[in-house]
Amino acid sequence: LKASLETIRATAHELITTIDGHLAQLQKERQAQQEQPQAAPLEQAAEQPDPDSVFSKLPPEQQQEMTASVKAMLQTLIEA
Repeated sequence: LKASLETIRATAHELITTIDGHLAQLQKERQAQQEQPQAAPLEQAAEQPDPDSVFSKLPPEQQQEMTASVKAMLQTLIEA
């Protein structure tokens, strides 16, 4: 029983150490991405939908609601 517990403890320690390393790496990558200026053409394209798209045919209020919803979802994904 003691040998099994020691094996479990050692394996858990390895997993935690590996996860901590990956988390630190992801945090560094996220920080580097936040420091880079975002591309203006991409933002402009996102703000100006294709005039023939279904989105552009919606009322402005509905466009704003959808835009806010998409931004919130993207922020949630970024934070995850």
